[in-house]
Amino acid sequence: MKHRRHYNLKEARDLIPQLEVWLSDLLLLSQSQVRYGSWQKAMFAQGYDLGGMAANTSIKELHQLKSIINRLKANDLVLVDLQKGRVDFPSLLGGKEVYLSWEKGETDITHWHEVSSHYC
Repeated sequence: MKHRRHYNLKEARDLIPQLEVWLSDLLLLSQSQVRYGSWQKAMFAQGYDLGGMAANTSIKELHQLKSIINRLKANDLVLVDLQKGRVDFPSLLGGKEVYLSWEKGETDITHWHEVSSHYC
């Protein structure tokens, strides 16, 4: 088995409200990091050294990103697509490991696919 934890449908459904928060936070933080990276690149190109509030904020955001990713890993969840907010929950179906798939904005988990498949 690829995963140590397997969710039944109720357990996966119970995590949806928390996933909504985590995914929203991840998306906002990652977008902020992209903006900071573009700003940083422009500043370096002009010969500036960087530090101060912007650098401190970026470091704090990176820590927050890592913390959320670690929570996903600790729950053995698979972040398939951050932009779509797609997450796979390891599960068992007839003794075979599968993924229950959920996408941000969906009210329920209605799809599953085999672990070897990348899309349901």
